[in-house]
Amino acid sequence: MAIKLVPFTTRFADAIGLLCTETPSIELCREWLDDRSDDLQEWVIDRLRLSWAQGIGVIDAARLLAGEAEEGRPEFLTERGEVVARHLAASGPIAVVFKRNKWRAPQVPEGMIEHDIISFMSSGLCVRPDNNTIGLSPDYVF
Repeated sequence: MAIKLVPFTTRFADAIGLLCTETPSIELCREWLDDRSDDLQEWVIDRLRLSWAQGIGVIDAARLLAGEAEEGRPEFLTERGEVVARHLAASGPIAVVFKRNKWRAPQVPEGMIEHDIISFMSSGLCVRPDNNTIGLSPDYVF
């Protein structure tokens, strides 16, 4: 049976929910994390539990809290690991090569940096169906 991945975005939304009167939607959080929208800050300001808090402070605190998931549990995706895992689940394998004693990603998909891919390779969440690509392990699902 496959292990369900726990995306960073889900933990981020849950952490905001602890600091606000409601939990924001996953889409609103993804838009914020992907730098596509600032709407989350306004959403947080309208729902603060603490009258003295600032919206951006709550968001920063939630991001920190979500990033401190239990160690040794690869199913708790990091913020950048989630980007790679979502790409692998939706679009399939990413090309990699071993060159000059290290792994490289010659064509980095949009929204990622090479370091994201190389770090993900050591997370235990990916498989290498051949020597030139990585994919999401069938042991894990979203």
